[in-house]
Amino acid sequence: MPGSRPSWSGWRPGTPWEIVLARFVYGTRFASMFFWGIRGLAWVRFAALDLVGGLLGALILVTLGFALSQSATAVLGEVERVEKRLLGGAVVAAAVVLGFNALGRRLRAARPPA
Repeated sequence: MPGSRPSWSGWRPGTPWEIVLARFVYGTRFASMFFWGIRGLAWVRFAALDLVGGLLGALILVTLGFALSQSATAVLGEVERVEKRLLGGAVVAAAVVLGFNALGRRLRAARPPA
């Protein structure tokens, strides 16, 4: 028939596959679960689709974490280099303060009493 929709249950709006996609759109997961519960979707089918969504989400997050770990390592290496420079600066500053303190004591001790 002309104008009729295809009969396959692919990735189109209005199919239970929205349960899988709802995990990735902020704020739609609960609404999608509520909607499909009201529509009378069998809990076994719901659980299977939610499992697919959960596994897909976990796979995406693990892949992103692995891909971005090299960047994190580079950033941490840079932070370590900056920390070493800051520590060196703190040691030099402490040595200068202690040196001036010792010099002041010597000068006060060498001064004749008034």
